[in-house]
Amino acid sequence: MIDYASVTSNGARELNEDRIRITALDDDTICFAVADGLGGHGRGDAAAELAVQTSEDVFRAFSQNENVLNLIFESAQKRILFERKELGERFSLKSTLAAAVFRSDKLSFGTIGDTRVLLFWNGNLVKRSHDHSFAQLLCDAGDITQEEVRTHPDRNRLLRCLGDEWGEQSYEITESGYSCDRNTAVLICTDGFWTLISEDDIAEYLRESGSAQEWLSKMEAEVKSAGEYVDSDNYSAVAIMIK
Repeated sequence: MIDYASVTSNGARELNEDRIRITALDDDTICFAVADGLGGHGRGDAAAELAVQTSEDVFRAFSQNENVLNLIFESAQKRILFERKELGERFSLKSTLAAAVFRSDKLSFGTIGDTRVLLFWNGNLVKRSHDHSFAQLLCDAGDITQEEVRTHPDRNRLLRCLGDEWGEQSYEITESGYSCDRNTAVLICTDGFWTLISEDDIAEYLRESGSAQEWLSKMEAEVKSAGEYVDSDNYSAVAIMIK
């Protein structure tokens, strides 16, 4: 059984540009999509909505296609670029997107931007999606640590996102066909969430929790507490546990 819970919040901002869409075709055929719109007056909220709506439309039509994740990202990109052309260049219309697909006992996920997917097994982090940001580029080069990505001044400077013109495939399929069992858990979250909570705390709260909602509630309490001391961004997260 796939147990899941989700949350989205404005944080300290007037507008919430994050979007979540959960498309469940049956108990074990589900697509989770989380998007974080960029640019405030550039209609980031509209871009994020287009991204998650596309994830639902494509998943409903092609859930059994082995390339459904590729179709989600490519279709979202085309839809956002078309909408931007219709609205005019004064709107940038850009968004991140993270999508995770469960089919039977298999998990696949991909991302573009810095909305993350974290994969846990037996309470321990085993895989993290790769951020497409300048701070992550510095980390990959060995100039800063992975932990320092959370607080780096350029962490919001994205190198790839939906709505940018692509010279080549810009999204990244981090995991394809991971075999899930009852020890598997997944967290999908925007940067407004993961910058305010450490991965060690995320894993600890997972080990302490008996349900996805309990795990998410513990994490959100930490995020809200840390956000009291900063101008906190919108935050969104989906917690998933295989039970």
